Amino acid sequence: MTRRILRAAGCALAALLLHSAAPQAQHELTGGTQWGPLVQEASRALALTGDPRAGKARYGVCAACHRPTAWGDPAGTLPQLAGQHATVLIKQIADMRASQRDNPAMYPFAILIEGPQELADLAAYIGTLPMNPMNPQGPGTDVGYGKALFEDTCARCHGPSGEGSLAAAIPLIGGQTYAYIVRQLKEIRDGKRRNANPDMVKQVIGFSDRDFLAVADYVSRLRTPSHGRNLEQLSK
Repeated sequence: MTRRILRAAGCALAALLLHSAAPQAQHELTGGTQWGPLVQEASRALALTGDPRAGKARYGVCAACHRPTAWGDPAGTLPQLAGQHATVLIKQIADMRASQRDNPAMYPFAILIEGPQELADLAAYIGTLPMNPMNPQGPGTDVGYGKALFEDTCARCHGPSGEGSLAAAIPLIGGQTYAYIVRQLKEIRDGKRRNANPDMVKQVIGFSDRDFLAVADYVSRLRTPSHGRNLEQLSK
């Protein structure tokens, strides 16, 4: 029973891998991202073609933690996965497995992922899932300040709607769960995300608590091109 629970949780973590990367992204990331080399497993996963049907079969047990929608939880303990770039998530999960990113709670489950092909398959399936049209947002009390801060410090990398970049492995953050954004920003500032982009660290190192809460609130309200595309899928 314990082994079955661990495997289910491991598959839930494996579900962090979204749609398989486009050839352009595979090519641009072969030698590494702008903030460090890819671990070997990430390079191998990016070079594979994922099978959505195989990924769907594996995701059945992943839904216990990440939910059938891949929307995570309202409290932000788990992020929304639907809509995220495969390059970003493959790098993050491979970094966890290679001890390049510290996440003690997830590591025992991450190591149960059965290799690069399973990552690619799960990614291909999860990429078909629509993003949450009503994701948990902040209180809305300081959105104007958050907007100005985002446009000044975040938009040049993450894009005006928080869409990120598949080719450059920059996370899609628009429409992410508010509490999750706050927690990740603080962990980057405090050095708990060892694999964080150094440019990102420089941006947030001087953030105040007001800055974190305001920019996270604004970002949680953004709608990216992926959101629009997925919302069309949701209505079918």
